[in-house]
Amino acid sequence: MNNGNRADLPLVSICIPTWNRAGLVGDAIRSALAQTYPAVEVIVVDNASTDNTAEVLASLHDPRLRFERNGKNLGLFGNFNRCIALAKGSLIHILHSDDTIPPGFTQACVDVFLAHPEVGMTFTPAVVMGAAPGWQPATGVRHGEKGGLFRDRALLHRLSLLG
Repeated sequence: MNNGNRADLPLVSICIPTWNRAGLVGDAIRSALAQTYPAVEVIVVDNASTDNTAEVLASLHDPRLRFERNGKNLGLFGNFNRCIALAKGSLIHILHSDDTIPPGFTQACVDVFLAHPEVGMTFTPAVVMGAAPGWQPATGVRHGEKGGLFRDRALLHRLSLLG
């Protein structure tokens, strides 16, 4: 881990593309803002939602948080690409708006990147919480105990891989 000042740390852009996830996106944003790693920006791009996602987003205030709303729905990957285009960090994390990450997630990933400059991407297993009856987990997925769907599977990668 880099114990220098914050200016010496790589900025991580946690990008949250969302569409009609008013009931879930707040948890995703709060988990991103709760990261122990200090150099993060959180970018939420609303893909022209028709539910009350905009009201949920307007209720959250943090200087690290930025909201954008598309004038029209760009489609799933169009919204992902808009998130990435708005990112200022050298490390990018696409956090799905129905997912959350534990507080130390970003720090653990950055530690890997700092220790191994040859690594371009990190990936973690998922924990699925409160899955529907009869649902079968994919290989590498653990079942959780809390109610509601919760997945902390996440991907963090260097921006240079996306260029």
